[in-house]
Amino acid sequence: KPASFQDTITQTMNKLNDSSDKVRSEVDEAEEAPDALMAEMMRQMEQLADSGEFDGLVEGMMGQLMTREVLYEPMKELAEKYPGYLAENKSTLPADDYARYEKQYSYVKQIVAHFAAQPEPATSDADAPAKDDPVIAELMEKMQDCGQPPKEVLQQLAPEMEFGEDGTPNPPDPEQCTIM
Repeated sequence: KPASFQDTITQTMNKLNDSSDKVRSEVDEAEEAPDALMAEMMRQMEQLADSGEFDGLVEGMMGQLMTREVLYEPMKELAEKYPGYLAENKSTLPADDYARYEKQYSYVKQIVAHFAAQPEPATSDADAPAKDDPVIAELMEKMQDCGQPPKEVLQQLAPEMEFGEDGTPNPPDPEQCTIM
């Protein structure tokens, strides 16, 4: 039996209302989604930290970053820049800064010497997992305890790098990041 015009209009209006309610509900969920997603990520990170796996993950990442392949060349360049900087600035630097930079330079030289004493990895070893090197880890920690290397030295190594008032490098603008 054909529906009356009024029934058809009523059905259409009900469907539109249902669709509108559904869209409104989906929009509300989407607005809450970033918060819910962040909360879920934090919950999972806490579980990972509680399980002890997080420490292993961080140690693994640090081990990868402290390999000869990653650190040797930048440390060599840093070691080459320090003597000139120290000689040029000895009379103008406060004594404690000069002593700190000298100490830092000694750690950089030790890191370079340690890596230089290691054989270069064979091409076939490139995919092998990085081995933790406690000597490098300790020297890097001591170097970091001395603070940032001199801003002028870092600028020679990375001229495009910008620095804050305190001499620490400013991270690049995420909007200009080619990876993200």
